[in-house]
Amino acid sequence: AVPWHNGRGVDLAVLAASGGRPHVLASDSTVWHISPAFSPDGGRIAYLSNQSGRYDIYLIPAAGGAATRLTTTAGDEFSPVFTPDGQTIVYSMYESDGNIATARVNRLLRRAAGQGE
Repeated sequence: AVPWHNGRGVDLAVLAASGGRPHVLASDSTVWHISPAFSPDGGRIAYLSNQSGRYDIYLIPAAGGAATRLTTTAGDEFSPVFTPDGQTIVYSMYESDGNIATARVNRLLRRAAGQGE
């Protein structure tokens, strides 16, 4: 998955190793979809999007489909990565005051599946 500049915003796209046109997974003319991270099994992509006005973590199937917003904090998240078992996304977050960066580990995938924390 790669960020793909569309002229005003940044789409999230998957490129085949053999080349060709990108397959756009998330697109909006003025929104930025950045920092993609594949799950260990390759089936899902965690990424950042500022469509809510700040950077939150979203999850989308690698083959395409609806994205699920996983975070709704007052600050911006960044650098999402999956743990090797694919059950947790580890990320960092700027607090709402914008000055303090803290590491967070959440069971976001369970929340996305409706199973709670």
